[in-house]
Amino acid sequence: MIRQELFTWIRQQYGTEPEYPWHDWNAVLRHNDNNKWYGVVLEVSADKLGLPEAGIIDVLNVKSDPLLIGSLRGQDGYFPAYHMNKEKWLSIQLGKPELDDAIKDLLSLSYELTAPKKRKPKSSAKNPGNSANGKENYTQEQLDQIKQAEEQRLRQRRMEREAKERERLAELYADCDDRFAFIAGYTDGGAPYGVMWEEVGIDTGLPFEEKVKLYHMQMLG
Repeated sequence: MIRQELFTWIRQQYGTEPEYPWHDWNAVLRHNDNNKWYGVVLEVSADKLGLPEAGIIDVLNVKSDPLLIGSLRGQDGYFPAYHMNKEKWLSIQLGKPELDDAIKDLLSLSYELTAPKKRKPKSSAKNPGNSANGKENYTQEQLDQIKQAEEQRLRQRRMEREAKERERLAELYADCDDRFAFIAGYTDGGAPYGVMWEEVGIDTGLPFEEKVKLYHMQMLG
């Protein structure tokens, strides 16, 4: 997923547009309601991230759970947050197709973590999970359980999002099939006619959903 594909996805998902506060190619992704950042796209020199190649790459900074950050940081395509709090934010390299699903999941989590907080009723009861200095103390077993629960939640969100995406595509592109990108009508004999996939420059050998997504991106411009 390159930056333009990312911007198309957030526009569809959250109705937000990238902002360029520094008047360069570095972009901020911001909530419409509380104006908080839920993502930042930065141009970074590859060598500053410890990569062997030369040149400039795009990274996405997202807010995440510290435990999840610890488990991802150091894996291919993940880095300590560039120019941001490294305990609460994570950098992900754009342009690596194998990370596309993870980027959507982590960006969804970041959006949730930076959303307006709901007020909780005050309670005088002491929280047994808190220590005297106000920090939570967990055993390693509890930390592992938290990490597993978070990973399961991300998987569930991905499945729900993919199901919604399939439904949306089915609704938006009811007038297409394996041969036609757009079915304009049918002959008296019931045969469809219209604009074929090759006429819009899309490989007919691609899976149907992939063809639909490419055609949708073309229509968005």
